[in-house]
Amino acid sequence: MTGTLTATVQSTYGRVLLQLNWPGVTSATISRINADLSTVVLRDADPIATPGGVATVFDNEAPLDQTLIYLANDVATNAPRTSDPVVVPSDPSWVGSMMWLTHPTSPALSMLIAVTGIGAQTRSGRNGILQILGSPLPVAISDVRVLTGGSLTAHTTTTADAAALRALLADGSPLLMRPPGAWATPPWQYVIFGDVTETNASGVGPAADITWTMPYTVVAPPAGQSAGSVGATWADAIAAYPTWSDLIGGEATWADLIAHPGP
Repeated sequence: MTGTLTATVQSTYGRVLLQLNWPGVTSATISRINADLSTVVLRDADPIATPGGVATVFDNEAPLDQTLIYLANDVATNAPRTSDPVVVPSDPSWVGSMMWLTHPTSPALSMLIAVTGIGAQTRSGRNGILQILGSPLPVAISDVRVLTGGSLTAHTTTTADAAALRALLADGSPLLMRPPGAWATPPWQYVIFGDVTETNASGVGPAADITWTMPYTVVAPPAGQSAGSVGATWADAIAAYPTWSDLIGGEATWADLIAHPGP
C-alpha cells in the first residue's frame, strides 16, 4: 500500500505543515523525531482521523535550527511512513535575539519576541541528610534535580507588538520557548511565567518602547489540543467557503472552523 507524509516548513509562522496522503488508512499517529533521536507525538495527531487517507496537521512546537523527521503510523497496523528531513530556521533579526514564544493550545497567539537578556537558570537539588544512630557517617537521600527556572528580558517597540505580547500572556497558560539552535540558554522548554513587569522607556506617553521582565518556572508540556491556526484569517475562510452552505458542509462545528479556516 502506497502512502506519503510531506513536511513543509512555513518559516513565517515558525511551524511545519504535515500532509498525509495514505489511501486505505482511516486513522494515524504522527510524531516528530528530533535531532537527538527523541520522539514526540504531535499534539493534534495523537491520533488524527484520515478520511479518504488524507490529513493535514501543523507542528507549531518544532525546535528551531535542527534536522527533524516526521513519522506517521497507521493506527490499525502500525505500518510507518516517514517524511524527508526538514529544518525550521530561526529569525536572524535583532542580531539573532528573536525567539519564538509559542502558545501550545492557542498557536494563533504565538509570536517572535526580541530577547535582550537571559538570567541564570537554577537547577535545584532535592536531597536530605539522615543522621544514623550508631554510625559516624550520615546517609544522604536524593532525587533528580529540578530545572526550576530563570528570567528573561524582552523588548517591544510598537504598540501592536506590546498588545500581542499581553494577549499571549493573558490566560496564564504554560508557553513554549523556542530559541535559535545556537543559543546555550535557555533551551527549548515549556515554562510558566510569574509576575511580568512592563517598563515604558519614556516613563509616560504611548507604550511604544517597553522592556519586559519575565521570570519563569520550567514545567511539563501542557495537555490538550490546539485551537486556532497561526496566520488564519477570515479571508482564508471566505476563499475556502464562498457561501454559508459551503461553510456548513465543510466545517461541522464552530471549533472546526477556528481550527481549519481553509480547505
